[in-house]
Amino acid sequence: MLNSRRRTLRCLGQILLSFLGLVGAINFARAQDETLDIPTLTEQEAIEYFETQVKPILRDKCLRCHNSTETNGSLNLTTRAGILEGGDSGPALVEGQAEDSLLLSAIRYDAFEMPPTGKLSDAQIRTIQVWLHQGLPWSPDEEALDPGLHKVPVVNEETKAWWAYQPPQAQTPPDVKQTDWVRNDIDRFVLRRLEDADLSPSPVADRATLIRRVYYNVLGLPPTHQQVADFVNDVDPLAYEKLVDQVLASPNYGEKWGRFWLDLVRYSETNSFERDGDKPFVWKYRDYVIRSLNDDKPYDQFLIEQLAGDELPEPTIETVTATGYYRLGQWDDEPADPKLARFDELDDIVRTTSEVMLGMTVGCARCHDHKIDPIPAADYYRLQAFWQNIKPYGVRSHESVQAASIRTFEFPADDAAKAQHQAELDRMERSLTAIYEKAQPSFESVEREEWAYEENHVRLIKQRSGGVLSEEEVRRFERNFNRRQQLRNTPPNNDEKVLAVKENGPTVEPTHIL
Repeated sequence: MLNSRRRTLRCLGQILLSFLGLVGAINFARAQDETLDIPTLTEQEAIEYFETQVKPILRDKCLRCHNSTETNGSLNLTTRAGILEGGDSGPALVEGQAEDSLLLSAIRYDAFEMPPTGKLSDAQIRTIQVWLHQGLPWSPDEEALDPGLHKVPVVNEETKAWWAYQPPQAQTPPDVKQTDWVRNDIDRFVLRRLEDADLSPSPVADRATLIRRVYYNVLGLPPTHQQVADFVNDVDPLAYEKLVDQVLASPNYGEKWGRFWLDLVRYSETNSFERDGDKPFVWKYRDYVIRSLNDDKPYDQFLIEQLAGDELPEPTIETVTATGYYRLGQWDDEPADPKLARFDELDDIVRTTSEVMLGMTVGCARCHDHKIDPIPAADYYRLQAFWQNIKPYGVRSHESVQAASIRTFEFPADDAAKAQHQAELDRMERSLTAIYEKAQPSFESVEREEWAYEENHVRLIKQRSGGVLSEEEVRRFERNFNRRQQLRNTPPNNDEKVLAVKENGPTVEPTHIL
């Protein structure tokens, strides 16, 4: 009986403790609700609060990742229904349970941490909290928030009016205080910025300093001691003008400034990837650029020759050489995915042409519409279509590059010179073949496959030095290999070979992108 009473008292005690805990939790929750100090708003005030306070936060911090087209976690915050429906983790808000909502928990960084780019300020969190407690008021005339992102950009007068697409306008030279320092209108712009920053112009440079500045800036090279002395001692009032004309007339001018263009159009003399073979005759494109700058070729003509020098009414070696522009990119001669490699090659042309010649990053639209600029993905593929009919740089071998990317201009031939040239070329071939036949039995199966590509020949022969081949035989092979290449590149009939673009033909098969 005593044990039974003890068990009964113990149960009553546990019940009492549970009841007191429940009462305490209720009182705590009530106290917490009282400290929230949620304002009481009319329906119209709540909508205005959403419009002026909440909507800017959603658009700035949330809708980039949670909109109708990009619903990270399947959560769309552009509609009231989307918030109540929620995403993969459940409803973002259950009506009447604002403090327990996933949305509030996420922006407080209690469970999820949203936005991931940085926590909202306390004031912004408070704004969202008040909005949730008001019952998620929403503008009655706005079905969904428009984040201003991910829509197909519209090319119209408004988007074309963006400042970056406007031609430069002549500016009136500003007024300055030190008018005696000014020699031309450009000086006025420079001096105005200096005066606005309470700075004074640097002192006038002496002649020895001046000539060094001119040479380094224009040519990238220092003047000789004699050139410095001649300029310092020149009493002609137009000595500086003569110096500038002299420097601009130097062939070094095109060599320096051509480097900038060559960097922009991704000039390289090899193909990259594991074999990294040489690009044949690519140096002729380099010389074309240098020559164009030194000849003061008009810029529009410079661009047209590179884009369509073979399509001009009267193409020349010069204009066809300019189309070597299309052959400057990387070339994977053994791609894992040939179709992808082909589109990467075309993409390289689109990106380079748009960025260098248009000053626009059209390449992003390969995968999606631009988010700001009016460049739809459809326009990217329209632009790419201009180059669909271009032959690929090559397929796999050096011979395929010769067939697809080398053009020959023929001139009258000298029969005696041709015979002499062919005789020497035959001697080189016989010497190379004899050494190869001696080394070939030692080749592994994979090396026999590698021998199909000429760029591997010297390496494979060198690996036999001191074994099946003597050092002299290896040296002779390399020497004759290089001589054969030289003979191939310099035929005696004065034919000129250039690295250039070629087309598949008058028609091209449609390419299905998807």
